[in-house]
Amino acid sequence: MRTPARPGAQRDLRHRLGLLGAVAALAGLLVAGLIAPFVGGLAVVARASADSFDQLPSELKTPPLPQASKVLAADGTTIATFYDENRILVPLSRVAPSMRYAIIAIEDSRFYEHRGIDIQGAFRAALNNAKGGSVQGGSTITQQYVKNVLVEQATNTKDVKAARAQDVSRKLRELKYALTLEDKLSKDQILENYLNIAYFGDGAYGVESAARHFFGTTAARLTLPQSALLAGLVKSPSIYSPIKHKVAAKLRRDTVLGVMREQHFASPADVAKAQASPIKLKLQAEVNGCVTSVAPWFCDFLVGYFRANPSLGGERALKENGLTVHTTLDLKAQRSADAAVRKYVAPTDKVAASLAMVEPGTGHVLAIAESRDYSKYKLNLAVGRPYSPNAGGQPGSTFKAFTLAAALDQGIPIKTAIRSPAFYVSKFIGGAPRCPQPFYCLNNAGDSESGTFNLLTGTWASVNTFYVQLEERVGLPAVKAMATGLGARRADGTAWHAGGSFTLGADEVAPLDMAVAYATLAAHGVRCDPVLVTSVTTSKGKEVALPDAKCGKVMEPKVADTVTQILTGVIDGSFRARTGRAASLGRPAAGKTGTNTDYHGAWFVGYTPQIATAVGMWNPKAPNTYQLKNVTIGGKRYGRVFGATIPAPIWKAAMLGALEGVPVVKFAPASKEVADGQSSPVPDVTGLSVPEAKARIEAAGFTFSLAPGAVPSLLPAGTVAYTSPGGGSLAPPGNPIRVYVSNGVPPTTAPTANPNPSRTSAPPPKPPPPTHKPKPRPKPSPTPSP
Repeated sequence: MRTPARPGAQRDLRHRLGLLGAVAALAGLLVAGLIAPFVGGLAVVARASADSFDQLPSELKTPPLPQASKVLAADGTTIATFYDENRILVPLSRVAPSMRYAIIAIEDSRFYEHRGIDIQGAFRAALNNAKGGSVQGGSTITQQYVKNVLVEQATNTKDVKAARAQDVSRKLRELKYALTLEDKLSKDQILENYLNIAYFGDGAYGVESAARHFFGTTAARLTLPQSALLAGLVKSPSIYSPIKHKVAAKLRRDTVLGVMREQHFASPADVAKAQASPIKLKLQAEVNGCVTSVAPWFCDFLVGYFRANPSLGGERALKENGLTVHTTLDLKAQRSADAAVRKYVAPTDKVAASLAMVEPGTGHVLAIAESRDYSKYKLNLAVGRPYSPNAGGQPGSTFKAFTLAAALDQGIPIKTAIRSPAFYVSKFIGGAPRCPQPFYCLNNAGDSESGTFNLLTGTWASVNTFYVQLEERVGLPAVKAMATGLGARRADGTAWHAGGSFTLGADEVAPLDMAVAYATLAAHGVRCDPVLVTSVTTSKGKEVALPDAKCGKVMEPKVADTVTQILTGVIDGSFRARTGRAASLGRPAAGKTGTNTDYHGAWFVGYTPQIATAVGMWNPKAPNTYQLKNVTIGGKRYGRVFGATIPAPIWKAAMLGALEGVPVVKFAPASKEVADGQSSPVPDVTGLSVPEAKARIEAAGFTFSLAPGAVPSLLPAGTVAYTSPGGGSLAPPGNPIRVYVSNGVPPTTAPTANPNPSRTSAPPPKPPPPTHKPKPRPKPSPTPSP
């Protein structure tokens, strides 16, 4: 079998041609279709082209060829591929000899003998065509490579057309580039470049991609019949397509095999065997972009990440630079998340469920899921700007965790009690139905949900009027700063909009940012920016610098851990059995439900020490008007949808799958120091008038509470006999101080215990009434809180 000959000592091609006019004439022959009579026109073409030939540029710019990029999950599994041209570069040493011989035989049999321009071959082709024989081309592999490079360099349709134009100037330019290229590169380098740039049809660029696409193999393992088929495609990938035109493809393949036999690139026996074999394809499905990814919404987030970071080359880098992108995606968590959202919400429902899962302490994004079909809806609801044009949804009472954290951070004790009516007129400006202008008013979830609550019971019962009053005490700027510090932000990237309703989740957010914020609590106050890419490597193995992702302490661990312990009661406490049944994992977990005003959406955000997950659901087309009342979701009819109705079960299902096989880890205990807070001494108001006592108690930061009736006392009637708790004792700021008024009648018996030793008075006829405890299932109202 023949081995292609390599040229010996290199000689100047211009000397071999003898005259520059020969080159110009050759161009004329090629452009004219290689037809006769051509001899008379040879001198004309030569005269017209010789002068301009030397003026043409000789240096061919060869920028890197576009290559496909691949995206990997955390375990190394390929989850997506991106390309404009599906190409994988390989060295010539990794191309089967049969493939090299096949392309040389059919495209340029004298490739290793000429110096870029095959005068002999061109004239032979011209004479053959003039005689009416089979049409033959005159371009060498070097010239074809030059043409392909010029096409690749084209940035618009006009440039592409010029690169393919059948005129003398284009051919002359190709010829001059070919001459220069042969002086710069070896024959093997030119052949390698050509095999990597050639288009083989059906989206396959380069021999490696073609081998994988058509045969499910590599260029190094191509057989003789496979090599002949691919070599035959280069001339016209569409006409000889083995997918659409099998008969033409086999005829072309057999023609290539015949030429290989004639030129002794293959033995007659091998050719006969190859020609007798049918075409056997093993087509590999086209995998390009996020539509074909196993994690399309995570993949979409990745595209947005590249688009938002020009230092990485933008989205174009994914499609052209042949990158290997390692991500944080946990396939087990992703599969669990996908199954969970689809179990409860159908892809065609008007509402969509979106989920984001984050690892506390690292910020690694483990999964992004959505109930909708990515191929039909490409708006990523899990992330906000600049990664997605998503406007977000209102997360409801999940924002109460930020007010709780701000209160504890300021030293407000857990036992701080606040009288919380069913309807409350706040100090905030805002306006609402039944509200005196310009103030912001609100309802609890039911008219019966009222009473005195502390930071524990107010959180577990998710009492709206309690939390707005707590927000008043803490200060709205402090609550907003806490939310931002933990990692929450508006989905549209703007500053917080809401006023008094901020603690009720009136600002639109994306699930990813809520997962990040709650992950900060799980990580003992360490906030980490979301991370979805751990490394980016070029096709040559060079690491690409990634944008900074920061981790840092934003809250004292003792405060974060105390918030966590309170939030565990939402899931596994006895106060709200409904939420517990929907979200309990059988392991330590903390979280909070959220239901939007007027039932426009529902949320659940929660975490274990290892994973934080946020689930939100709303109608993306009408986020602030569509109500989750009397709706069918996932094939099931619901009268009203709360955070515990669908989001909590989705959260539970996703977390159970993601945590399968993961060791159980307990939360750190709450801090007694934080729980006790900064208590203040109760002022001694014994003997004062009721108005004076009220003024002093409120000035000290407590709530004045007057006991009904009067009690026996040696003090003058109408003055304060004593208080509970007594003067001088410590109590949390804001707590009610019960005031008992003297009737001026001395007690008939000595008191068994004087609550205020500094004064002579009678004990109360009965102990102060206990703090009112609300009913566990309050009636709903237009301002939901679960």
